[in-house]
Amino acid sequence: MALSEHETKIYDRQLRLWGVGGQQRIKESHLLVIGLTAVNLEACKNLILAGVKVTLWDNRAAQEEDLGYNYFLRQDDINQQKRLDVASQPRLQELNPLSTVALYRGAGCDDSPWCLFEDGPAVDWQKFLEPYTIVCVANELVALQALVPLDEACRQFDKGFFATLCCGKLAFFVFDLKTLFIEKVTTFDESEKPKKTDKTNTATANFPPIAHTIKCKLGSLKRRSSSLFPAYLLLARWQATHGTHNRERGEIGNASTRVAECDNFVAFAKETLREEGGKDVDDDLLRRVYRAFGIPLISVAAVVGGLVAQEVMKSILKERIPFVNVVAFDSDTTTAYYQCIPHSQSAVIEHTVTTDAAMRT
Repeated sequence: MALSEHETKIYDRQLRLWGVGGQQRIKESHLLVIGLTAVNLEACKNLILAGVKVTLWDNRAAQEEDLGYNYFLRQDDINQQKRLDVASQPRLQELNPLSTVALYRGAGCDDSPWCLFEDGPAVDWQKFLEPYTIVCVANELVALQALVPLDEACRQFDKGFFATLCCGKLAFFVFDLKTLFIEKVTTFDESEKPKKTDKTNTATANFPPIAHTIKCKLGSLKRRSSSLFPAYLLLARWQATHGTHNRERGEIGNASTRVAECDNFVAFAKETLREEGGKDVDDDLLRRVYRAFGIPLISVAAVVGGLVAQEVMKSILKERIPFVNVVAFDSDTTTAYYQCIPHSQSAVIEHTVTTDAAMRT
């Protein structure tokens, strides 16, 4: 799929970064976004500007609180109770007319994405995933454990999978690209003295399934790593055993309704850490993660959405090593961390291939 003359002019800066071949890969990629949360919208914005085709799916009605983070909405959208995907799509499309921003129009589920993750008729995952390169789901709206079948299907049919979550000043995402081969080719400079050999540096990134991440023993996490990682896994475990921990729409500012629930979560977390030999996690951090679950902060979403978009681009271009496989961000320290969970010595394997210069074409 060649680039048009107009596309070449518009994407001039990008072409200088990753070349025509890279831009063609971007043009041919297709992202499905389930749940228009703050982080997902920021990721959409960045990827649409780059030229990625994006399909939106979120049948929730737009509400007043959404105006605080979704700057693609207007008051009229709230008054008319438009769907979030329908209301957001036109202005997202305006960001880049050369890209395609579509609405999901699949069969079944009463046009609701949430039935994919509930007990019911079996989903034909091959047919569902066929049009897409990558799927990104809002973990605020679907428990991570409930996303395991989708991740397994993505692995089976070679699709990328991302799950994002915003917890006030904290945010997380986990992703699974199965096995990603990254080729970093050294540039041969004809002005240099001819060499007998050229070196090509390559790498392979191996991602664990999401199910393995959730079940990872907390005692196996790196002791010197951020406490955000066990806190994130504990929240995922709580979701799996106590039902989806969703913040009700319109609940922002009424955190007192969660005090008793939060105490139960902290007790659950402490007991689980003891049983699995995990390092102690501060009560305050556990409370922050739980009580701020699903609360969007646009400043945090901007950073983490940018990181999500960056990792999506890595999976498309296959030129840079991704952050395998869980990323956590704390706005209080303005620091992002990443860790492979469960830990694996073969998460990233780098290679150097030496080629005879005489074989170069």
